[in-house]
Amino acid sequence: MKKIVVCIVILAAVAVSGFSQTPPDLNEYKKGITDFADDLARVLPMNSTIGLNWNDAYIGQLFDVPPHFGVGLTGGFTTVPYDSVKSLVEAMGSNADSLPSFIQSYGIPIPAAAIDARIGGFALPIPFDIGFKLGYFKMDGDDLKINYILTGFDFRYCVLEQEFFIPKVSVGAGFNYMKTKITVGNALGDDIEINTTGYIPGITSLELSSPDLYMDLTTKVLDFKAQASWKALIFEPSVGFGMSYGITSVSAGAESTLTKNGGTALALSDKQALSFLGFDVDDTSIGHTRKTSAFAYRIFGGMGFNMVVVRLDLGAMYGLNTGSWGATVNFRFQL
Repeated sequence: MKKIVVCIVILAAVAVSGFSQTPPDLNEYKKGITDFADDLARVLPMNSTIGLNWNDAYIGQLFDVPPHFGVGLTGGFTTVPYDSVKSLVEAMGSNADSLPSFIQSYGIPIPAAAIDARIGGFALPIPFDIGFKLGYFKMDGDDLKINYILTGFDFRYCVLEQEFFIPKVSVGAGFNYMKTKITVGNALGDDIEINTTGYIPGITSLELSSPDLYMDLTTKVLDFKAQASWKALIFEPSVGFGMSYGITSVSAGAESTLTKNGGTALALSDKQALSFLGFDVDDTSIGHTRKTSAFAYRIFGGMGFNMVVVRLDLGAMYGLNTGSWGATVNFRFQL
C-alpha cells in the first residue's frame, strides 16, 4: 500500500514544486486546492464503497440450514482521472507534462482495504442480509506518514431469487465513512514562496523552508445500489449499478516554519487576516479546507469463484460521471 499512496502525493508534490519557479498568489494557491477538492468529492464516494462489494448479490438467511454468513478481506483502489490532476498542476503554475506517464494514462490511484463481514437476515419475515466493514492503516516513516480509516455498513433486500437462468437480484442501501491523513516530508523542494502583494497590507510574500506536504481527506457517504448475480458450478458473475451522495472535506497545504517578507515571523494580526481570507494558518503551515458535496454514479461487476466454504471475488467499477475506475479483490470464508 505504501507504493500506491506515494503515487497520490506525487501529484501535489509536482504541482507545488512549480512555486519556486513561478510563485502563485494567494488566490491561485486556494483555487488549486478548491478545484481539486470538488473533483475529489465525486471520486472519494466510489472509493469508500470498497469492502462489502461481494459478487454474491444475496447470501441467504442466518437461520437456514446451514446458516448463511461470511467474513473476509477486501483490497482495491479507485482513480482520480488525469483531467482533474492536470487542472490542479496547471493552476499551481507547473507543467502537467512533467507528471509520470502512467498518471497521464490512468490517473492517480487511491487505495482502500477493509475487513468485511455479512450475515443473513433474521427476525424479519423478508429475505435480506446486512454487512459491516472496518479498515485501518497507519504508517509513521521518516518522510511518509499515513493515517487511514474506513468503516461502513449496508442492508440488502433480495428482490428475486435465482431460478435456472434467472439471476438473483438485490437492492440495498448503506453508509460509509473514510478519513485519510497523509504527510510527506520535504515533498515541495527547498523553499516555496507565495506572492501576497495586494492582499494584506505590509505583506508581499509568505515563505516556507523545506516544507512538508499534508493532505487531510474525509468523506461521509450514503450509498444505494442494485445488483444481480448468477451462480453456475464454481462461478458467479455479477453486475450492478450504484448511486452515492458524499459530503467531503479536503484540507491541503504546506507545513514547516511560516514567515513573511523574507524571514519575519507572522504577527497575530497577520494570521487573523489570512484566516479571514479562508486559509488554515498557524506558525508552521498554510493551507485551505474545502467542504463540498456531490452525487456519484457507478457501474460495477465481477466474477466470483466459489470453492465450498472459501470464496474469491474479482471486481471492477467505473464512475459514470467522473471517468474514474477501480478494481477490487476479496477473499473470504462463507457459508
